[in-house]
Amino acid sequence: MKKFIFYSLLSICFCLLSLTAWSQNGSDEGFPLGAYEAPEWTVTFADDGTYQVALMDGSSISGSYEVNGDQVKIKDTNCGDTVGTYTWKLEEGELTIQPIQDDCYERKDASGVIMRKVEG
Repeated sequence: MKKFIFYSLLSICFCLLSLTAWSQNGSDEGFPLGAYEAPEWTVTFADDGTYQVALMDGSSISGSYEVNGDQVKIKDTNCGDTVGTYTWKLEEGELTIQPIQDDCYERKDASGVIMRKVEG
């Protein structure tokens, strides 16, 4: 009986550790999910670690992101395998993402823009 309880507790601990590790992929606690609007695009961050950018010209870009504290790593269809690292800040419903390192100039040039939360 003691062995059963020990292995049951060990299994529960393993499950909790797995869930903690899973939460580090995609959205980290506190990262702002949902849609944010900038002058030339709207970006929507989903809780599964993906995002979609709808551009004013009707085209779109999709990608993935991974959050670690106040940093986010971004990869998208427009920049191939290039991963960019950014800091993010959310204040009063406004999201700003600033580059730390990114070799994709199209994505890097779009950083620093204040994006407002889309309500609804």
